[in-house]
Amino acid sequence: MKLSVTFVFEERNIRQVYIEGKTAEELYEEISNCKGWYRYEKNKCTHAVNMNLVTYFNIK
Repeated sequence: MKLSVTFVFEERNIRQVYIEGKTAEELYEEISNCKGWYRYEKNKCTHAVNMNLVTYFNIK
């Protein structure tokens, strides 16, 4: 399953990522329990989002 996650920061800055292999509930729990950096892999490269700067996020 491929899910779209939109991270929203202050002043409406956003980062949209696509994450595969998890259900929406698993992904929500993983992201909401994350303290500090949330890491994900895209195109064989690891990316990170500073969760302390995220105002809210959406999963579709």
